[in-house]
Amino acid sequence: MDIWGVVENASAVRAAVSEEQFRRMNNLARGALLRGVPKADAELIYHQQSAQDMWTVFVDKQTKREYANYIFARQRLIANAYTPGRNMNDWLREMQLYRNELLHYRRGVSDEEFAEILLGNVVQTHRDVVRQFSKHFDPGYQRSTPSSAQVMNALRAESELDARMDDPQQGRDISSAQAGKKQGQQPQGKGKKRGRGRYKAKSGNPKQVGKKTGGEDKREC
Repeated sequence: MDIWGVVENASAVRAAVSEEQFRRMNNLARGALLRGVPKADAELIYHQQSAQDMWTVFVDKQTKREYANYIFARQRLIANAYTPGRNMNDWLREMQLYRNELLHYRRGVSDEEFAEILLGNVVQTHRDVVRQFSKHFDPGYQRSTPSSAQVMNALRAESELDARMDDPQQGRDISSAQAGKKQGQQPQGKGKKRGRGRYKAKSGNPKQVGKKTGGEDKREC
């Protein structure tokens, strides 16, 4: 009979074999467990008399340890706020690693929840991006909620723009381009105003009025 049966269902094994045989099987199973688990866990379960009790204590501790590790890993993901000056790509990569770590505990984070966590961690540094996606959560808004990929792309684009503005040369180029665009728009407005002024001047020309009046007076004579 398989020794592991002593661990899984000790009462069934005890009913099928003699007491002496059950004792030998139980001792073999206890020895296998003590050699197979970490030393700290072996010291914890050593005092249990049956292999089944040893296994129950070990699994219970592992379950609690796994859950505690999951809580710490999730907290690390949620509390990992973006800080100014940090490379955005590096931070996003780290956030994805923290998210993948939760899969080890079979308690993954959905894409929608991950997008919300990302926005929550940049609320102090990228408020424009947060406002951009906040409308998706307004009552009556018809579009689907943003995906994590959309949020990450928006953060990368915003960070690249900030980096160009921080660069003195690129900042001057962007400012010059914006100034040139404004100057190119101003003459059109002024030209239209001058055109309207000329039209009014022609319609109200006193010389032309005088000529017409004089011609009419001559015909009456």
